[in-house]
Amino acid sequence: AEDEQLIERCPYRRPKGRRQKRKVRRPAQTWEYVTLMRFGSKPLRRALFFLRRVGLRTKEMRELRWADVDLGETPHIALKKSKTGGPRKIGLDKATANWLRALKRNQRGVSEVVFVNCYGTPWDRHTFARHLRRYAKRLGIDDGAAERVSAYCIRHTYVCDGIEAGVTTR
Repeated sequence: AEDEQLIERCPYRRPKGRRQKRKVRRPAQTWEYVTLMRFGSKPLRRALFFLRRVGLRTKEMRELRWADVDLGETPHIALKKSKTGGPRKIGLDKATANWLRALKRNQRGVSEVVFVNCYGTPWDRHTFARHLRRYAKRLGIDDGAAERVSAYCIRHTYVCDGIEAGVTTR
């Protein structure tokens, strides 16, 4: 968001040792997301839709279990461990909660993990990234290492969309 001049400065501080090793991350373009959603596999589309709606990290999405999802009166996801160290709660909007209810109904207790791959097993780090990259190359989205589309691009899209909508960085 800082690179695209949506905010004046990043409100988060990085440790000094990591400041120069910063990887350039970009939000996914709308056409990239739409193309992946139109022609990607069903498990990939589910994961990308969820990442764009909720903004979780890819690892958190892959490890999300139905026990962590509360679809009651105030729908939310309760993560026991996060990258920042402690537990955190992520609120869900009504449409995303309804989508998760339908997904749970369709899975009918097949897996305790929310997002599974084409074989019905949980995604792991390498297979999810490889699957996404394979579809991106096949669809002409991936133009090499500098412009590579990744699941983290979808997370950045979520943040940039929020900033453009007027959500505070806090």
